[in-house]
Amino acid sequence: TRVRLTAEGGAGVSEWFHAFRHAQGYEVWGQHGAWITAQQPAFGPGLKERFAWASTITEEQRAEAEATRARVRERLQEVLGDDGVLLMPTTPGPAPIKGLPSKELEAFRFKALQLTCPAGLGGAPQVTLPVAKVEDAPVGLSLLGPRGADEWLLEMAGAIGGVAEGGVAPLQPSGVGH
Repeated sequence: TRVRLTAEGGAGVSEWFHAFRHAQGYEVWGQHGAWITAQQPAFGPGLKERFAWASTITEEQRAEAEATRARVRERLQEVLGDDGVLLMPTTPGPAPIKGLPSKELEAFRFKALQLTCPAGLGGAPQVTLPVAKVEDAPVGLSLLGPRGADEWLLEMAGAIGGVAEGGVAPLQPSGVGH
């Protein structure tokens, strides 16, 4: 069944992505900001800039992100119920190659986060299976399950992974309804 993850009239996954970044950045800076400020550690490209950005997130932006998080949790519950699974690509394409320039890697990261942020915001389990290769780079399929269904989703992933490897595995894991 084809499902629209965002509610009708909603801003969509772009809004979710920005909320995820603000919530994550605020939390990370809250945990590590004092240490970073005091110790001035040397971070690699990208990480240094993300911490600098995180230090600018306001309480108002955090509150907006939390409101979006609540809407995402509600929407995922509507879509998944207690035993639904959403299948989607893990990343926007094959895994990036080693040595990819920083700007290209950051662009890939942002696109990938748009696919993975629903799980992070929604408090839902997500697992990825390497299901194919393109030019020797793995391509992943993500399974996103209902909140609290972590073990059930891992069983489901194992069943699907067994089939993908050519094995004979049940497609209906035990314990449906967890």
